[in-house]
Order: sequence, then structure tokens, then C-alpha cells
Amino acid sequence: WSTMTEPIPQNKRSPFADSIPSLRSIIRPVLILLASVICLLCFFELSWTLVISFSILAILNFIADIMTCILLVPPFLQRGSGNALGMDRSRFPTYWDSATIEGPSAFGFSCVDIEIPLATKFLRGCLIPCEGTLKAVIILSHGAGRDRRSFLRHCRFLIANGYSCLIYDSRNHGLSDQIGPSGTALATLEWQDVVAAVQWARRAFPSSTKIVLMGTSTGASSSILATALDADCAASVAGIIAENPFASAVELTADIADHLLVKGLLCKGRPGLYAGLLP
Repeated sequence: WSTMTEPIPQNKRSPFADSIPSLRSIIRPVLILLASVICLLCFFELSWTLVISFSILAILNFIADIMTCILLVPPFLQRGSGNALGMDRSRFPTYWDSATIEGPSAFGFSCVDIEIPLATKFLRGCLIPCEGTLKAVIILSHGAGRDRRSFLRHCRFLIANGYSCLIYDSRNHGLSDQIGPSGTALATLEWQDVVAAVQWARRAFPSSTKIVLMGTSTGASSSILATALDADCAASVAGIIAENPFASAVELTADIADHLLVKGLLCKGRPGLYAGLLP
């Protein structure tokens, strides 16, 4: 995969272009809403109060649909092209330095590109061998909207202490294949990616080799679910390191909506106003 130091040209578009529904999908519910209002007024002779209430509920549902699109296809998600990972620096987290963006060569790692079969598709990543005697293989799973580079800054410590690192792009991220709808499924499907990575490691290393799962956010929850839902995976894994996993996608969605809409848009960072809105 690419270790280019110059950013790869990107098409000029809004960062939310992958998240916001198309104009056609926006017009359709609006037309349905107008037709419903006309039917309610003309045929059922309902009061304006009920019609307005219905309209408000429909608008709130439409906003919820947009929020769902943004949540499942994060605006910072970028796919790779060919053998090169995305290099749009405006989408990287601020704590990613230039070396992390560039890739393993910037850290002096020698890595082997790998393809992990998943049904008829492939997940792609690389294996970074450890220094000295191998203690375990650590499979590192990134969070939603990121890619294999998320854990590069951890790998230096790990490989120096005898742990080989398998970093990969989950489905619909980085250079891995498109599998199902675009974006993330918040671990409800990505756990299968972890199982596939464990199966690959089990075939690639001696049976006595310990396998450890390490993940953050969606990657952490996926690692936990993989061992809970697949008995063979659980039998192959010696342990899990889970950084900020979430127990419920519903609660996660509600928390993100609260942070973006209520704290960010409505209260605009004013804690007093936010406290006053609490039930």
C-alpha cells in the first residue's frame, strides 16, 4: 500500500457528501408529506392542530433519517483508491501525525501485505512482524470511519516487545472490499471481519501461537462480539484489549445525537442552557 508523502488529489466535494441523502431521496418524503396533509384535510376533515402535529412528527422523522445516514457513513470516512489509502488530511483526526498518515515505512516497519478472505470478498491489511521471539499475534481493529493506520502509533511498542501486529481495514473502509451497504454497521456486522482475521492468523501461524484481539470503539465492540458469537473464534483467542467499546448501538446513537444536536447546535457549548433542558 502507498507510502506517498504527497497528498493524493481528491475530488472537490463537501465532507458530508457521502452522508447526506441525495436530492431525489429528499424530495420524495417531502412530496409524501404534502400529499398526506392534503388527504387529511380534504377527506378526513381533521383539524389544523392534528395536521400540524402530524407534519412536525414527519419532519422529526426526516431529521432522524439524516442523522442515521451521518452516523452510519461518517463524514470523515474515506475509501482508498487502487493500492493507496485515502490521503485527504481534512478528514484525519488531529492526533494523527504525518508518520501515521504516511504509513508503516515512516515508522521503519517492515510489513507484509495480506488479504483476508470473507465469503467472496476480501479484507486488506498488513502484518508487521515482531522483533525477537514471538509472544503473540495481536489483531488490531479500528473504529468506524478510520482505517488500518489507527494503530500504527501503538505498533512500535508492541513489536519491540515480541508482539506481531495484524492491522487491517474493516469492510467498506480503506482498501477492503465493499460488503453490504456503505459505511459502518456499528459492530453488528464488523464482528464477522474479526472472525475472518482470527481464522487467517490461525492458518498463518503455528497452533501454539497466542492470538490477542485489540480494538477501539466499533473495533472494540466487534472484537467482543466475535468471541461471544463464534465459538471457534473464542477458542482461538487468548484475550481482548477493548478501548472504549459500546454496549448498545441504540444508546450510542442517542448519545451522538445529544452531543451534535442538543449540545452542539441548540446549546452551542453553553452548559447552563444544556443543564436547563435536562429532564
